[in-house]
Amino acid sequence: MKTRNSAFSVALVSLLAASSGSLAAHAADFPFFGESSSSTLKASSQETLYLSIVDGLIKQNRQGAALAFLDSYRQTGQTLSPRYWLLRGNALLGAQRDTEAMEAFSELRKTPLAAQGWNGQGRIAAGNDDWLAASECFRKAVDNDPANADFLNNLAFAELHLDNADNAALRLQQAHELEPGSDRILTNLVIALILKGDRVRADAIIDSIRDVGRRDALRGVVKGAVAALSTKGKI
Repeated sequence: MKTRNSAFSVALVSLLAASSGSLAAHAADFPFFGESSSSTLKASSQETLYLSIVDGLIKQNRQGAALAFLDSYRQTGQTLSPRYWLLRGNALLGAQRDTEAMEAFSELRKTPLAAQGWNGQGRIAAGNDDWLAASECFRKAVDNDPANADFLNNLAFAELHLDNADNAALRLQQAHELEPGSDRILTNLVIALILKGDRVRADAIIDSIRDVGRRDALRGVVKGAVAALSTKGKI
């Protein structure tokens, strides 16, 4: 099993909350990235039961239990749906079994969840500090689902690591307009604006936040991220 870059993991934990809506919570392993694990695909009642349990276990960071349920479902002989492969990929990714996760996400390429599959593969590449590969995967996710704010955010974040702050800021503005309530996206937008030299607009966004605690938390997160990206070219 390949161990993730420790500096990358620490930086991620210190920067953004996954999707809690509060900048005070910094506990997720991939807080920059949206998983988009939900889908509207129809499923049998048995599949719905199994996969709902699995989804809940993954959200509780109980990947081993999730994989056990997925293996149990596979033994029923039911057709394995795209949602099965998406959840399997997410569980394997959370367990840092990257090779197997990549294979699971690859199963989605010719399904209605192709975008989620590419997004998952991008998260694997990002976790291994391969930002060029990550950007290519995230771009394919955006190509398949152009109005998905999480995918735009993920592509932009990869572009920040490739010193392309101008493109990143444009994508993050789109993502922010699509999902204005996301602290994750707002924070990345401010980071991109500063890196592209538009500190006036970045400061205006920060100053517009009325809650003092949330505003101060955002300043701290942005300061650390900008320093890391500016000095090393990547986190």
